[in-house]
Amino acid sequence: MSNKIDSVFDRVYPYELTCLTCNTVQRYIDAATAERDVQRLHAGHSTEVKDVRPFAEVRDAGNIARRFCLRLHRELGAKIMRQVVKRNAEYVRDGVSGVCATHDYCDANMTMDGAFLDLGFRSVTDAAPDDQEKWDVVNVAWDKAKAAGFDASRVQD
Repeated sequence: MSNKIDSVFDRVYPYELTCLTCNTVQRYIDAATAERDVQRLHAGHSTEVKDVRPFAEVRDAGNIARRFCLRLHRELGAKIMRQVVKRNAEYVRDGVSGVCATHDYCDANMTMDGAFLDLGFRSVTDAAPDDQEKWDVVNVAWDKAKAAGFDASRVQD
């Protein structure tokens, strides 16, 4: 499967309802609408609703990191972002690892998830907790953003 969105259609209608009984495939904006149609139009049929957006891969981490930076700046503002960068530098100086000051000001995990969705990838929450390959993308993107001081223009691919 290609790692790029095939079209705007795929981005706008990322959920696919397949009814094997009717031999049809329909696309939806959200899963809730697709599930409602399963109950309304395909009750008792053999159906499947799936998100057809691709999972991101490590090679996508630079773009995800840039989008994450932009979202954080929009959500928190320049003053708080300067505090985040300062605190993260203090963590590094003190030998503290695996911590990011963004969490002091927002649910940065949701901000990261939004970066994935903005770029047409599946939500990181769709990855199984033990699927390290999927979570590595989050960690690499986060590390790239932190290393750039959350400045999107400084994120390295």
